[in-house]
Amino acid sequence: MDVSRNDARALARCKYLQRVGEIIRRERHAQGLSQERLADMADMPAAVLSKMEHGRVAVAFQRMMDVLWALDASEKICLEIFRMDAESRRAAA
Repeated sequence: MDVSRNDARALARCKYLQRVGEIIRRERHAQGLSQERLADMADMPAAVLSKMEHGRVAVAFQRMMDVLWALDASEKICLEIFRMDAESRRAAA
């Protein structure tokens, strides 16, 4: 695998993380929740949630599900994230 392919994958991953963070932040704001409150509801440090919202950290599936559960995210929101993941993987292939 050459460097340019690795760079493309890294860029796709970075964009994906930023877009997921934007969705989490959007939904948190829509519910009038602070980062601290949502982090408490998802049983995670507020610093981790902040990094998620800014696309600076990749999280395990279970952690993502904890946030989505705490937000009582609709199927539409979950599918939006799963579709973005699929698009990111296709773009990096």
